[in-house]
This record gives sequence, C-alpha cells and structure tokens, in this order.
Amino acid sequence: MAFALLSPAFKSGHEIPAKHTSEDKGLPPLLDFRGAPPETVSLVLTVTDQSAAKGAPVAHWIVYDIPATAGGIGPSGLPPPGSSEGMNDFGKSCYTGPMPTDTEHRYQFKLYALDIALKGLRQPPLAQVEAAMKGHVLAHALLIGTYTKKRKLL
Repeated sequence: MAFALLSPAFKSGHEIPAKHTSEDKGLPPLLDFRGAPPETVSLVLTVTDQSAAKGAPVAHWIVYDIPATAGGIGPSGLPPPGSSEGMNDFGKSCYTGPMPTDTEHRYQFKLYALDIALKGLRQPPLAQVEAAMKGHVLAHALLIGTYTKKRKLL
C-alpha cells in the first residue's frame, strides 16, 4: 500500500467543512495515516495555508515525533500519544483552523515518514522542523483542502 494521508471529513482538493475552521468549532479533521514505509521511525504532520498573502506558507499546525505505528488523528483532535506539537504562525502549539480574510485559500496537510525521531526540539516553528527533517524523509503524503470565508464582518 502506498503512503497516504486521508480524511473522512473531506476529499483532497475539496472544501474543508466549516467545523474544522476558525469560523466555527476549529476542530482538527479526522485524519488517517496509511502505508508508512517499514523503516519509518516517526511521522511529522504539517498543515499550512499555501495561499497566504505574505508569500510564504502560513503554518496552522505542526505535529512531530508521531509514533510510526499511529493510525491518524482521531475524534478527540489530539495528536497521538508520544507526539509533540510545534509553534504555529499564530503563536500556538495546537491546531488553528482556516480563517482566510479574502478569497479561497488552499490548505496543505502533509505527512512525512522519517528515519529518525526529532527528539530535543521544544515547540519548534515550521522552519526548524523542516531543517531537522532534511535528509531524513523516507516518503510524504499530501491532502489538500480549500476554504473560503463564509461570514461577513459587520
């Protein structure tokens, strides 16, 4: 089986349901991890807004040192036991749902299989996690969601 990141909440390329955005409950969507290579030591999940106005992706969630045997993110929305969360671009170590201010934005959920664990990091930002992963990525899987702001400000 190929390495895959899936969600029962939305199909890749489709809209993220409102309950998973900051306009609503802001809950992380259920995520299924499948087919990690046998030599995988740990997994890393990043959720980024690829349509951010500042040019660089905006990190909404960073979860690292996910056990290789983890099957995904369940209904609790909590990372699997043994995982750690990095610091997103909103200054939080948790999931921060989509909340674009203008047009439709594209959100990239990316799962990496690594041949190492990233022990020793302390609430790292995305750039630090990406630097630590360099040369250790065995495979990656991608899930794309879109979202357009629904509520109008008064």
